[in-house]
Amino acid sequence: MVTRYAVGAIGVGLMGLGAFLAWSQQPWDVVVWLVGAVVLHDGLIAPLVLLVGLGVAATRPGVRGPLRAALLTAGCLTVIALPAILRPGPVVNVTVLPLDYVRNWLVLLGVVVVVTVLVMVGKRGRGGPGARARRPGPVAPKPGPAPVPPKPGPVAPKPGPGPVAPKPGPAAPPKAPPPEVQS
Repeated sequence: MVTRYAVGAIGVGLMGLGAFLAWSQQPWDVVVWLVGAVVLHDGLIAPLVLLVGLGVAATRPGVRGPLRAALLTAGCLTVIALPAILRPGPVVNVTVLPLDYVRNWLVLLGVVVVVTVLVMVGKRGRGGPGARARRPGPVAPKPGPAPVPPKPGPVAPKPGPGPVAPKPGPAAPPKAPPPEVQS
């Protein structure tokens, strides 16, 4: 319980530090950035992801898995490459970002597409879930005698409570022998 409160206190402290740093900047820039992020996410990214998800759900089961993996990989590659692709203006120091990041990103996306196609073709070739299996028609029952139901046997009595076992407890004192009768 103490750990939980300590982690909560650290989280509240970090949120306070973040708020302080955000408002120590130009507050208008922070507001524009936050509103822009919400509009971009809710207006473009989320609907696009939902539409792609509906398209993937409409595919065959053997295609669905590799397609999901390819889309997830392409999305991760895009998120990683996006800052280098969208770098602002000309670079003052050419050694900072010396490569052609747009070309390299497109090459990696091409590799993802090729690997995905090879996986789907491989699944189809070895009879995986995406392959068309030849299924036989309905199977007719084998001719022969009909099964005979078992005959009912004698009715057994219902089990009752049975003999009552003594309850465990303190041992009873030994019984005294009966008194002798004199005649």
